[in-house]
Amino acid sequence: MIKLFVEGISYIVEGLRYVIDYAELLSSLVIWAVVFVLLSKSIKRHAKYYYWFFGIIASLSLLQAINWLFQITGYNLYQTPVLGKILVSNIHFVEFGFPLLVIIMYVGALNPKVPWVKKLLNIRKELSILSGFPVLTHSLIRITSNFTDALRFFSDKAAYMSQNKWAANETGLSITNAGYLLG
Repeated sequence: MIKLFVEGISYIVEGLRYVIDYAELLSSLVIWAVVFVLLSKSIKRHAKYYYWFFGIIASLSLLQAINWLFQITGYNLYQTPVLGKILVSNIHFVEFGFPLLVIIMYVGALNPKVPWVKKLLNIRKELSILSGFPVLTHSLIRITSNFTDALRFFSDKAAYMSQNKWAANETGLSITNAGYLLG
């Protein structure tokens, strides 16, 4: 009986650890789902304004990345209080892009007779287009910042492995490193 109780507690603790580890994603998922349900009529009617808004954010993120890539010193948009947080969220994908993709993918599996699901299904096309902006930004920045560095794996493997502590073994590199895959 006590053993069963202890196992139950350990499962609860493990479940709480899982929720805490993914709290940012889960909370973003809930928040964005509510926002999109509330704005569904507006998104449907005024889609082009939403496209422009997210396009401008993506352009600013890419402009800042180009400045970083070519080492152009100037004004750092990431240090702007609100805009910087928006740009970082757009690039890192966890707070906006990934929850948006999850909503788009899984709303089709839900019951379309539920009112909030129906609202999300009505704007699924628009949400798919909106998701393209953070996907593009995230992908281009990952390619420009990681791919060139990943090529060092071939020129000096020992130095690359010692400088990148996350590269614990070659199996991990083969999964996460495009340069390794292309080699």
